[in-house]
Amino acid sequence: MNKISNISLSLIIELLSTPECVYLDFKSKMYKIQNSDKKLELIQRKEFIKDVLGLINNKTIENNNGRAYIIIGVEEENGKYNGKHNYIEFDNSQLLIQLKNELIIPHFDINQTEFYLSSKTDEFDLSLERINNYDRCLLLTLVYQKGTVYELKKKIGNTSIDIPYYYKGTSFTRDGSHTRRITQEDRERILKHYNKRVEEKINEYKTGKYLFDLIQELLEYLESKQYWDNKERKDEKINTKILSLIDNIEDLRKYFGINIINEERGYYNKKITILEGRFIITFRNSKPFESFIDKKGSVSGPIKLYDGETSASDIKDLIYYEIKTKLKSKYNLTI
Repeated sequence: MNKISNISLSLIIELLSTPECVYLDFKSKMYKIQNSDKKLELIQRKEFIKDVLGLINNKTIENNNGRAYIIIGVEEENGKYNGKHNYIEFDNSQLLIQLKNELIIPHFDINQTEFYLSSKTDEFDLSLERINNYDRCLLLTLVYQKGTVYELKKKIGNTSIDIPYYYKGTSFTRDGSHTRRITQEDRERILKHYNKRVEEKINEYKTGKYLFDLIQELLEYLESKQYWDNKERKDEKINTKILSLIDNIEDLRKYFGINIINEERGYYNKKITILEGRFIITFRNSKPFESFIDKKGSVSGPIKLYDGETSASDIKDLIYYEIKTKLKSKYNLTI
Protein backbone atom coordinates (compact mmCIF):
# COMPACT_ATOMS: atom_id res chain seq x y z
CA MET A 1 0.00 0.00 0.00
CA ASN A 2 1.42 3.38 -0.99
CA LYS A 3 1.43 6.39 1.26
CA ILE A 4 0.06 9.51 -0.39
CA SER A 5 2.56 12.29 -0.99
CA ASN A 6 1.67 15.93 -1.54
CA ILE A 7 2.05 15.31 -5.26
CA SER A 8 -0.44 12.44 -5.02
CA LEU A 9 -2.94 14.66 -3.26
CA SER A 10 -2.60 17.27 -5.98
CA LEU A 11 -2.95 14.56 -8.61
CA ILE A 12 -6.14 13.18 -7.03
CA ILE A 13 -7.68 16.65 -6.85
CA GLU A 14 -6.78 17.18 -10.50
CA LEU A 15 -8.26 13.82 -11.50
CA LEU A 16 -11.47 14.43 -9.56
CA SER A 17 -11.80 17.70 -11.48
CA THR A 18 -11.32 15.94 -14.83
CA PRO A 19 -14.15 14.23 -16.72
CA GLU A 20 -13.76 10.54 -17.55
CA CYS A 21 -11.59 10.12 -20.61
CA VAL A 22 -9.16 7.76 -22.34
CA TYR A 23 -6.91 7.66 -19.26
CA LEU A 24 -9.41 8.10 -16.40
CA ASP A 25 -12.33 6.01 -15.11
CA PHE A 26 -14.56 6.54 -12.05
CA LYS A 27 -16.10 3.60 -10.16
CA SER A 28 -18.62 4.04 -7.36
CA LYS A 29 -18.01 0.53 -6.00
CA MET A 30 -15.05 -1.83 -5.90
CA TYR A 31 -15.00 -4.69 -8.39
CA LYS A 32 -16.24 -7.84 -6.62
CA ILE A 33 -13.16 -9.81 -7.67
CA GLN A 34 -13.14 -11.66 -4.35
CA ASN A 35 -16.65 -12.93 -3.63
CA SER A 36 -18.42 -15.99 -2.27
CA ASP A 37 -20.67 -15.94 -5.34
CA LYS A 38 -18.20 -17.40 -7.85
CA LYS A 39 -20.29 -16.49 -10.89
CA LEU A 40 -20.44 -12.86 -9.78
CA GLU A 41 -16.72 -12.98 -8.99
CA LEU A 42 -15.86 -14.18 -12.49
CA ILE A 43 -18.11 -11.57 -14.13
CA GLN A 44 -16.45 -8.84 -12.07
CA ARG A 45 -12.95 -10.11 -12.86
CA LYS A 46 -13.81 -9.94 -16.56
CA GLU A 47 -15.08 -6.39 -16.07
CA PHE A 48 -11.91 -5.36 -14.23
CA ILE A 49 -9.65 -6.82 -16.95
CA LYS A 50 -11.74 -5.18 -19.67
CA ASP A 51 -11.52 -1.75 -18.01
CA VAL A 52 -7.78 -2.04 -17.41
CA LEU A 53 -7.07 -3.11 -21.00
CA GLY A 54 -9.21 -0.26 -22.31
CA LEU A 55 -7.20 2.28 -20.32
CA ILE A 56 -3.68 1.02 -21.06
CA ASN A 57 -4.33 0.59 -24.81
CA ASN A 58 -4.30 4.34 -25.30
CA LYS A 59 -4.42 5.29 -29.00
CA THR A 60 -3.90 9.02 -28.50
CA ILE A 61 -0.69 11.03 -28.47
CA GLU A 62 -1.80 14.21 -26.70
CA ASN A 63 -3.36 12.39 -23.72
CA ASN A 64 -0.78 9.68 -23.28
CA ASN A 65 2.03 9.83 -20.73
CA GLY A 66 2.15 6.13 -19.94
CA ARG A 67 -0.24 6.50 -16.99
CA ALA A 68 -3.93 5.70 -16.58
CA TYR A 69 -6.13 5.90 -13.49
CA ILE A 70 -9.16 4.26 -11.93
CA ILE A 71 -10.64 6.08 -8.93
CA ILE A 72 -12.83 3.72 -6.90
CA GLY A 73 -15.43 5.02 -4.45
CA VAL A 74 -16.61 8.10 -6.33
CA GLU A 75 -19.83 8.54 -8.31
CA GLU A 76 -20.13 10.24 -11.65
CA GLU A 77 -22.83 11.92 -13.65
CA ASN A 78 -22.33 12.34 -17.39
CA GLY A 79 -18.71 11.34 -16.89
CA LYS A 80 -18.03 13.98 -14.22
CA TYR A 81 -17.50 13.41 -10.51
CA ASN A 82 -20.70 14.61 -8.82
CA GLY A 83 -19.43 15.01 -5.25
CA LYS A 84 -20.86 11.73 -3.95
CA HIS A 85 -18.59 9.01 -2.63
CA ASN A 86 -18.63 5.65 -0.88
CA TYR A 87 -16.46 3.88 1.67
CA ILE A 88 -14.34 1.16 0.05
CA GLU A 89 -13.30 -1.75 2.27
CA PHE A 90 -11.14 -3.56 -0.28
CA ASP A 91 -7.53 -3.92 0.86
CA ASN A 92 -5.94 -6.64 -1.25
CA SER A 93 -3.67 -4.97 -3.78
CA GLN A 94 -1.82 -8.27 -4.27
CA LEU A 95 -4.95 -9.77 -5.81
CA LEU A 96 -5.04 -6.99 -8.39
CA ILE A 97 -1.39 -7.64 -9.23
CA GLN A 98 -2.03 -11.39 -9.37
CA LEU A 99 -4.94 -10.96 -11.79
CA LYS A 100 -3.10 -8.68 -14.17
CA ASN A 101 0.00 -10.92 -14.13
CA GLU A 102 -2.14 -14.00 -14.75
CA LEU A 103 -4.29 -12.56 -17.53
CA ILE A 104 -2.59 -9.64 -19.32
CA ILE A 105 0.55 -9.45 -21.44
CA PRO A 106 3.03 -7.85 -21.70
CA HIS A 107 4.00 -6.66 -18.22
CA PHE A 108 2.83 -3.36 -16.74
CA ASP A 109 2.53 -2.04 -13.19
CA ILE A 110 -0.54 -1.38 -11.10
CA ASN A 111 -0.29 0.60 -7.85
CA GLN A 112 -3.03 1.01 -5.24
CA THR A 113 -3.20 4.18 -3.16
CA GLU A 114 -5.82 4.82 -0.48
CA PHE A 115 -7.13 8.24 0.49
CA TYR A 116 -9.95 9.57 2.64
CA LEU A 117 -12.42 11.91 1.02
CA SER A 118 -15.00 14.39 2.15
CA SER A 119 -16.35 16.56 -0.62
CA LYS A 120 -19.06 18.41 -2.40
CA THR A 121 -19.20 18.74 -6.16
CA ASP A 122 -16.60 21.52 -6.41
CA GLU A 123 -14.71 21.12 -3.14
CA PHE A 124 -12.42 18.31 -2.00
CA ASP A 125 -10.97 17.59 1.40
CA LEU A 126 -8.47 14.74 1.31
CA SER A 127 -6.67 13.15 4.21
CA LEU A 128 -3.85 10.67 4.65
CA GLU A 129 -5.31 9.39 7.88
CA ARG A 130 -8.66 7.90 8.71
CA ILE A 131 -11.13 10.59 9.82
CA ASN A 132 -14.68 10.14 11.06
CA ASN A 133 -17.27 10.74 8.33
CA TYR A 134 -14.60 10.60 5.60
CA ASP A 135 -14.92 7.81 3.04
CA ARG A 136 -11.97 5.60 2.17
CA CYS A 137 -11.42 5.61 -1.60
CA LEU A 138 -8.80 4.02 -3.84
CA LEU A 139 -6.67 5.32 -6.68
CA LEU A 140 -5.38 2.61 -9.02
CA THR A 141 -2.48 3.85 -11.12
CA LEU A 142 -1.69 1.85 -14.24
CA VAL A 143 1.86 2.38 -15.48
CA TYR A 144 2.31 1.08 -19.01
CA GLN A 145 4.64 1.38 -21.98
CA LYS A 146 3.42 3.69 -24.74
CA GLY A 147 3.39 2.07 -28.16
CA THR A 148 2.60 -1.37 -26.75
CA VAL A 149 -0.60 -3.33 -27.37
CA TYR A 150 -1.79 -5.19 -24.26
CA GLU A 151 -4.06 -8.22 -24.52
CA LEU A 152 -5.27 -11.36 -22.77
CA LYS A 153 -2.69 -14.10 -22.52
CA LYS A 154 -5.34 -16.74 -21.84
CA LYS A 155 -9.10 -17.03 -21.98
CA ILE A 156 -11.37 -16.01 -19.11
CA GLY A 157 -15.02 -17.02 -18.73
CA ASN A 158 -17.14 -20.13 -18.16
CA THR A 159 -19.91 -21.05 -20.57
CA SER A 160 -21.19 -23.75 -18.19
CA ILE A 161 -22.48 -20.96 -15.95
CA ASP A 162 -23.47 -18.69 -18.85
CA ILE A 163 -20.40 -16.44 -18.76
CA PRO A 164 -19.06 -15.96 -22.31
CA TYR A 165 -15.31 -16.20 -22.81
CA TYR A 166 -12.86 -13.48 -23.58
CA TYR A 167 -10.34 -15.51 -25.56
CA LYS A 168 -6.55 -15.30 -25.69
CA GLY A 169 -5.53 -12.23 -27.72
CA THR A 170 -8.75 -10.35 -26.92
CA SER A 171 -8.23 -6.71 -26.06
CA PHE A 172 -9.99 -3.38 -25.57
CA THR A 173 -9.42 0.34 -26.00
CA ARG A 174 -11.33 3.51 -25.14
CA ASP A 175 -12.97 6.26 -27.12
CA GLY A 176 -13.31 8.99 -24.53
CA SER A 177 -15.07 7.28 -21.62
CA HIS A 178 -16.42 4.39 -23.73
CA THR A 179 -14.61 1.02 -23.70
CA ARG A 180 -14.86 -1.22 -26.77
CA ARG A 181 -13.10 -4.12 -28.50
CA ILE A 182 -9.83 -3.18 -30.10
CA THR A 183 -9.54 -3.28 -33.90
CA GLN A 184 -6.56 -3.87 -36.18
CA GLU A 185 -6.60 -0.17 -37.03
CA ASP A 186 -6.42 0.63 -33.30
CA ARG A 187 -3.44 -1.71 -32.91
CA GLU A 188 -1.64 0.01 -35.77
CA ARG A 189 -2.29 3.44 -34.25
CA ILE A 190 -0.86 2.30 -30.92
CA LEU A 191 2.20 0.77 -32.60
CA LYS A 192 2.91 4.13 -34.23
CA HIS A 193 3.79 5.35 -30.74
CA TYR A 194 6.35 2.54 -30.54
CA ASN A 195 7.86 3.48 -33.89
CA LYS A 196 8.03 7.12 -32.78
CA ARG A 197 9.70 6.06 -29.52
CA VAL A 198 12.28 3.98 -31.44
CA GLU A 199 13.00 6.92 -33.72
CA GLU A 200 13.50 9.18 -30.69
CA LYS A 201 15.88 6.63 -29.15
CA ILE A 202 17.87 6.45 -32.39
CA ASN A 203 18.14 10.24 -32.54
CA GLU A 204 19.18 10.33 -28.88
CA TYR A 205 21.80 7.69 -29.57
CA LYS A 206 23.18 9.64 -32.54
CA THR A 207 23.34 12.83 -30.48
CA GLY A 208 24.91 11.04 -27.51
CA LYS A 209 27.48 9.31 -29.73
CA TYR A 210 28.40 12.59 -31.43
CA LEU A 211 28.89 14.36 -28.09
CA PHE A 212 30.82 11.42 -26.72
CA ASP A 213 33.17 11.57 -29.72
CA LEU A 214 33.71 15.31 -29.19
CA ILE A 215 34.66 14.74 -25.55
CA GLN A 216 36.86 11.80 -26.47
CA GLU A 217 38.72 13.86 -29.09
CA LEU A 218 39.26 16.68 -26.59
CA LEU A 219 40.63 14.40 -23.89
CA GLU A 220 42.88 12.53 -26.28
CA TYR A 221 44.33 15.80 -27.56
CA LEU A 222 44.92 16.99 -24.00
CA GLU A 223 46.98 13.86 -23.42
CA SER A 224 48.95 14.23 -26.63
CA LYS A 225 52.54 15.39 -26.93
CA GLN A 226 51.40 17.90 -29.55
CA TYR A 227 49.32 19.75 -27.00
CA TRP A 228 52.00 19.89 -24.34
CA ASP A 229 54.77 20.83 -26.80
CA ASN A 230 52.79 23.81 -28.08
CA LYS A 231 54.29 26.86 -26.34
CA GLU A 232 52.14 29.44 -28.09
CA ARG A 233 49.70 31.54 -26.06
CA LYS A 234 46.89 30.43 -28.35
CA ASP A 235 46.21 26.87 -29.50
CA GLU A 236 43.80 26.99 -32.45
CA LYS A 237 43.21 23.26 -32.38
CA ILE A 238 42.13 23.20 -28.75
CA ASN A 239 40.05 26.33 -29.25
CA THR A 240 38.22 24.66 -32.15
CA LYS A 241 37.49 21.60 -30.02
CA ILE A 242 36.26 23.70 -27.11
CA LEU A 243 34.07 25.78 -29.42
CA SER A 244 32.57 22.55 -30.83
CA LEU A 245 31.61 21.56 -27.31
CA ILE A 246 30.30 25.02 -26.40
CA ASP A 247 28.17 25.00 -29.58
CA ASN A 248 26.51 21.90 -28.15
CA ILE A 249 26.38 23.10 -24.54
CA GLU A 250 22.62 22.53 -24.15
CA ASP A 251 22.91 18.91 -25.26
CA LEU A 252 26.02 18.49 -23.11
CA ARG A 253 24.02 19.61 -20.09
CA LYS A 254 21.13 17.33 -21.04
CA TYR A 255 23.20 14.21 -21.67
CA PHE A 256 26.24 14.55 -19.41
CA GLY A 257 25.73 17.44 -17.01
CA ILE A 258 28.68 19.40 -18.44
CA ASN A 259 28.31 23.07 -17.56
CA ILE A 260 31.65 24.84 -18.14
CA ILE A 261 34.59 24.21 -20.43
CA ASN A 262 37.47 26.64 -20.14
CA GLU A 263 41.14 26.98 -21.06
CA GLU A 264 43.72 29.28 -19.43
CA ARG A 265 47.22 29.88 -20.78
CA GLY A 266 50.24 31.68 -19.46
CA TYR A 267 53.99 31.77 -20.12
CA TYR A 268 54.68 29.21 -17.42
CA ASN A 269 51.38 27.40 -17.14
CA LYS A 270 48.48 26.22 -19.25
CA LYS A 271 45.40 24.62 -17.82
CA ILE A 272 42.09 23.32 -19.10
CA THR A 273 39.19 22.71 -16.73
CA ILE A 274 36.09 20.66 -17.48
CA LEU A 275 33.24 20.86 -15.01
CA GLU A 276 31.37 17.61 -15.62
CA GLY A 277 28.63 16.92 -13.12
CA ARG A 278 30.40 16.41 -9.80
CA PHE A 279 33.93 16.34 -11.25
CA ILE A 280 36.37 19.11 -12.06
CA ILE A 281 39.19 17.81 -14.23
CA THR A 282 42.27 19.98 -14.70
CA PHE A 283 45.27 19.35 -16.94
CA ARG A 284 48.41 21.39 -16.18
CA ASN A 285 51.81 21.57 -17.81
CA SER A 286 53.52 21.96 -14.43
CA LYS A 287 53.21 18.18 -14.28
CA PRO A 288 52.49 17.08 -17.84
CA PHE A 289 50.04 14.24 -18.28
CA GLU A 290 48.83 14.59 -14.68
CA SER A 291 45.21 15.37 -13.87
CA PHE A 292 43.86 17.07 -10.77
CA ILE A 293 40.35 16.56 -9.48
CA ASP A 294 38.40 18.02 -6.58
CA LYS A 295 34.93 16.63 -5.98
CA LYS A 296 34.05 19.63 -3.77
CA GLY A 297 34.19 21.96 -6.75
CA SER A 298 37.63 23.54 -6.52
CA VAL A 299 41.01 22.52 -7.90
CA SER A 300 43.45 21.72 -5.11
CA GLY A 301 45.25 18.65 -6.42
CA PRO A 302 46.92 16.50 -6.94
CA ILE A 303 44.72 14.32 -4.77
CA LYS A 304 44.45 10.57 -4.48
CA LEU A 305 41.51 8.65 -5.83
CA TYR A 306 43.23 5.31 -5.57
CA ASP A 307 46.61 4.29 -4.14
CA GLY A 308 48.57 6.87 -6.09
CA GLU A 309 48.13 10.12 -7.93
CA THR A 310 45.43 10.10 -10.57
CA SER A 311 46.74 10.22 -14.13
CA ALA A 312 45.08 11.75 -17.15
CA SER A 313 44.32 8.27 -18.37
CA ASP A 314 42.54 7.45 -15.10
CA ILE A 315 40.49 10.62 -15.37
CA LYS A 316 39.56 9.87 -18.97
CA ASP A 317 38.39 6.39 -18.00
CA LEU A 318 36.40 7.91 -15.14
CA ILE A 319 34.68 10.38 -17.46
CA TYR A 320 33.90 7.63 -19.97
CA TYR A 321 32.39 5.54 -17.21
CA GLU A 322 30.26 8.43 -15.96
CA ILE A 323 29.04 9.27 -19.46
CA LYS A 324 28.21 5.69 -20.33
CA THR A 325 26.39 5.27 -17.02
CA LYS A 326 24.29 8.35 -17.67
CA LEU A 327 23.46 7.25 -21.19
CA LYS A 328 22.42 3.81 -20.00
CA SER A 329 20.42 4.85 -16.95
CA LYS A 330 18.72 7.97 -18.31
CA TYR A 331 18.37 7.26 -22.00
CA ASN A 332 18.92 3.49 -22.26
CA LEU A 333 21.70 4.17 -24.77
CA THR A 334 24.86 2.14 -25.05
CA ILE A 335 28.17 3.33 -26.52
